[in-house]
Amino acid sequence: MAQVTGELTRTGHGVKWDMASMVCLDIDGDGITDRAVLGYRDGQILVAVRRGPLKHRVALQTLGFGIDPNVQEAICALPAKLTEDELVCTTEAGPLPGCKPRRGAKALTLNDNRCDPIHLYWSHKHGALAWWRE
Repeated sequence: MAQVTGELTRTGHGVKWDMASMVCLDIDGDGITDRAVLGYRDGQILVAVRRGPLKHRVALQTLGFGIDPNVQEAICALPAKLTEDELVCTTEAGPLPGCKPRRGAKALTLNDNRCDPIHLYWSHKHGALAWWRE
């Protein structure tokens, strides 16, 4: 966990990382544990994902969302929680770009229990985190 904390510290000034929010899961379905954590900065909530074993140098990926009930790319209010969820690759709107159902692959849900949750998954097409909302 100390290595993840060090990587998070280097991601930017002014971010307060909440290590208690850490979720361990396999987000890309490669059979290796990945780690996700929430951070806060200037009216924004961040989701950082560190893929792969800690001994390997893998780039930390971060997605930022606002905190505003009138914005699609935002949660409504704090506090919010990050949880592991089942991977869903097809929604009512159709298939999610780059989503591949793989054995053991999971998704993340960012939820404030006020707005529709934000669902995060690994896009194999883009090699990056992606998200969708109901």
